[in-house]
Amino acid sequence: MAPEVQDDPHLRRLLKQLRNRKIVQWAIAYGAGAWLLLQVIDTVGPRWGMTEPMSRILDVVLVVGFAATLVLAWYHGEQGRQRVSGMELLVLGALLLLGGIGFRLITAEESEQTASFATQPGPSSAVADTVGERLRTIAVLPFDNYSPNEKDAYFAAGITEEITGQLARIGDLTVLSRVAVERAVQTSSSLEDIARVLGAGTVLEGSVRMAGEQVRITAQLIEVDSQRHLWSENFDRELTDIFQIQTDVALAIGDALLAELSSRERQRIESPVTDNIRAYQLYLRQQRLMGNDPADNRKAIELLEQALKLDPNFAEARARLSWRHTWNSRMTGDPSESNRAEALALEVINQDPDLAMGYYALGAALEELERVKEAGAAYARAYKLDPNYGSVLSDGSYYFATQGTPAEGLAMAFQSVRQDPNNPNDRWHAFIPLFLLGDIARTSAWLQLARDEGMEFHRLAAAEAELELAQGNTDEAAALAREMLEQYPDTREARLMALWLLFLTGNAAEVGDELIAIGHESPGAIAMDYIAPRSMRTLMALVLAERGDDAAAGRALDESLQAAKVAVANGSTHQGRAIDAASVHAYRGNHDAALRELERAFELGFRADFALAIDPFFVPLRDESRFQVLLERMAESKREQREIARRTGALAGYDELISAGPAILEAL
Repeated sequence: MAPEVQDDPHLRRLLKQLRNRKIVQWAIAYGAGAWLLLQVIDTVGPRWGMTEPMSRILDVVLVVGFAATLVLAWYHGEQGRQRVSGMELLVLGALLLLGGIGFRLITAEESEQTASFATQPGPSSAVADTVGERLRTIAVLPFDNYSPNEKDAYFAAGITEEITGQLARIGDLTVLSRVAVERAVQTSSSLEDIARVLGAGTVLEGSVRMAGEQVRITAQLIEVDSQRHLWSENFDRELTDIFQIQTDVALAIGDALLAELSSRERQRIESPVTDNIRAYQLYLRQQRLMGNDPADNRKAIELLEQALKLDPNFAEARARLSWRHTWNSRMTGDPSESNRAEALALEVINQDPDLAMGYYALGAALEELERVKEAGAAYARAYKLDPNYGSVLSDGSYYFATQGTPAEGLAMAFQSVRQDPNNPNDRWHAFIPLFLLGDIARTSAWLQLARDEGMEFHRLAAAEAELELAQGNTDEAAALAREMLEQYPDTREARLMALWLLFLTGNAAEVGDELIAIGHESPGAIAMDYIAPRSMRTLMALVLAERGDDAAAGRALDESLQAAKVAVANGSTHQGRAIDAASVHAYRGNHDAALRELERAFELGFRADFALAIDPFFVPLRDESRFQVLLERMAESKREQREIARRTGALAGYDELISAGPAILEAL
């Protein structure tokens, strides 16, 4: 024992008490158990949909528990007192109070995060009020390719997309999407026209020349109204310096526009995605390959797998590979592709818990696996990490709108429209929550706006028919569905939507051959899952029954019911499984079982009361009081969601855009 300890009787007494009461042993045992628990949570947390606030709550519990363990050890160690004292209760009470305060602060933050989905865009979001806000709305034009080898054109396109992504990480900037910019460039002849169409105050343009291991990049930031150059730079570097060039460009533009960067935003911008330039080149090559084209998607998977062989730690490449496998699953119906996608996404999250792309990829895979509620937690986490991530905004808006919370979906869709104002698909994503709010007038005005701007898209065409359907105009809806079949003969999704609409309007017989063919080809396929989710096999059964083939219809219904049971047993929370089962039960006269399944669909977020009311499968239930009560519950839920949307300002923002008419693009 050190001399100073021997000379201090108080310290000697304290050390003796610590030994007698086994304080150190208790602390070590608790620390080891807490460490083991955290390792388990790190491994399975993402699969359980554990959010950051939940992790913080666990941290608070463990810290308070550690302090409480020391207090208990002091008073009740091996040789300590066994009687509870007033001081002990006072200390434990204080610890619980501190823990409760921490818990309250964290849950308040989580509530604020959830509420933020419904409060993002208000009226002030529609039109930039100040010069500073307008300047910070930026369009990155496609960089010109001056590389001598035409095969290197992918590099200029990839650099454009990567710089766009880097800028989007700056929360103070509104960065127009690549798709929106490319569409504007194709239809506009001047810089001013492009900026006007997109509502941009500044434009970044540049060029790329790659020759061997050398790269030259020029970039300039232009204020559109004054044509003033706010910043420009030429970079002559080694190819391996490409990541630093992207960082320098993003940070310089942020400085030029007086954008405030958080420490986290700066860290993400300054962190290169990989240190292997060959892997990066392969990653850039796959970016322009379409996900919904089977051949393109297979080629992209090959390129990404090669990139990961060169750099196994390339998180973005692994996240993109996960997304590609999800698309493979969508096109082939092979669940092993979705399982592979989920595994890859979890690897990304374990490697980089702050990468929004990883959580987005996980959400997409989980949706394909029909673990819909888990997917929502993944989308929410991705949105928290990157509120400007376009794919999260569009897919997340659809998710929340179809899960009984269209007010949340409305806010995210509106934000997506601001980033992608001339994209028909984003207009359709904004239609879904408006439509599921039951706001017929605004929904009609929103679709009229798209028509006035000359937007043609099969999903918008289906939306017109669905709006007629919601107003009880079944003949008009059927006529529009027939027009879709003529206008989009080679678009599979368009045909599926049209077939579904003809089924709902009682006209399945006229497309019976096609319904039967698709029922055999893709029996488990579910389309129109926001108004009438049901498998193709079940629709086929109805056609077969109407044609008098009761035996074949019975087998198809048995298979649908069995498939629904297996899916639910495997963790499916997809509304379509409940609707499928309800359809079979209702058709066979099992009303109680059908109503139980419909009530389960309601609990899973299904709110399309107008579709249920006219659905041919549920005609036998129309006189059931439980059925009518269920329809009223759906209508009441939509009224509540409309009030939330009104209170948070999301609807006022839409009204401002609608009132601007076709000038919406300039207003944005």
